[in-house]
Amino acid sequence: MFRITWRTGAGRTALAKTYDATTVRKLANDAVDANPEGNELRVCQLVTCPIVGDHIWADVTADFV
Repeated sequence: MFRITWRTGAGRTALAKTYDATTVRKLANDAVDANPEGNELRVCQLVTCPIVGDHIWADVTADFV
């Protein structure tokens, strides 16, 4: 699962959750296009910690920008 947060052109925070990487890429591109300077885009993916086995949110923003 992915969690995407960004600032809209109006400056409001938006949040989306999805399982599809293609949707994440589309939302990330739309967020950058709508607010190139202050989009504060952040993409996180739910992963399993290899040490303790807990589910954690890992920042994967660099994979989508």
